[in-house]
Amino acid sequence: MHLRSFFAGLSVFLIAAAAFAAETVRLGELEIEEKYVFVDKDNITHVYLTYDNLEYLSDILYEKLKAKNIKLKGLVSIPRGGLEPTCKLSQRIGKEQVLGDDLIIKTHHLKSYSDENKQEAIRELSSVELENQGEGWVYVDDLTDKGQTFGFIANKYPKALRICWIAKPQGEHSAHYYAIKVPQETWIVFAYEQKLIDFYKDKALAETQINALENK
Repeated sequence: MHLRSFFAGLSVFLIAAAAFAAETVRLGELEIEEKYVFVDKDNITHVYLTYDNLEYLSDILYEKLKAKNIKLKGLVSIPRGGLEPTCKLSQRIGKEQVLGDDLIIKTHHLKSYSDENKQEAIRELSSVELENQGEGWVYVDDLTDKGQTFGFIANKYPKALRICWIAKPQGEHSAHYYAIKVPQETWIVFAYEQKLIDFYKDKALAETQINALENK
């Protein structure tokens, strides 16, 4: 009788585990729930990353940076995308103080997307002055798509490190370190962007998806 109960319980557990596995999508080292992934009419895959996902990506990036075993002069954030990962990295660096004390944070505002969300030539909206070709500094962005932004930085400050949460195949070469790589035709929506419906190709579908997320 006890054995029967044991196997019945085990069966329920395995069925539940299989159901959970079937409802998740693998994105690099992340397991994303299917409700946070959808494909629009242009066959673009949209992936919504939660704050927990971003903490995990920040942990990966920090460990890679720490393994470099260098003393940093500071971080250079590339607004707007680089602001959130810069904040999370600075918290980790400040807590352990392995990579440096009294870390300086600067911003270098570059724009590579038009208002219609199409990639265009890099425009420098603000700049920073770094000595020795940027040695000891780390540029931080959320992702590298085709490598244009990091390519601009590499030309200006070749000794600065370039890191980001996410790399796509065409931009992978431009980053020294990244947390995960995703397919080129993937549209990432970060937790703090969930109300920016205009970022989506299919606005009606996006609005439906966002409303569903906000009501959970």
